[in-house]
Amino acid sequence: MVHKGCLEILNKDIIDGDILNTRLKYLQSLREQFRQRFKSEYIMSLVQKGRETSDVLRAGDVVLIETEEKRLKWPLDIT
Repeated sequence: MVHKGCLEILNKDIIDGDILNTRLKYLQSLREQFRQRFKSEYIMSLVQKGRETSDVLRAGDVVLIETEEKRLKWPLDIT
């Protein structure tokens, strides 16, 4: 014999699990959309700005420090 209270708790756990799974999928999708937008808009604007200016660095310029990592992971520095 199963008590009514036990069934309510079990049903609530199932519902909460479904809500959490839905929320997790939404957050993963949102993160991926943000990453793609950042990559396509912000990084590309940096590349375009780099092509418009000369190769002369001035004090206060923001530069990427090239490493073995992918370009997206290169650290930034200020000259």
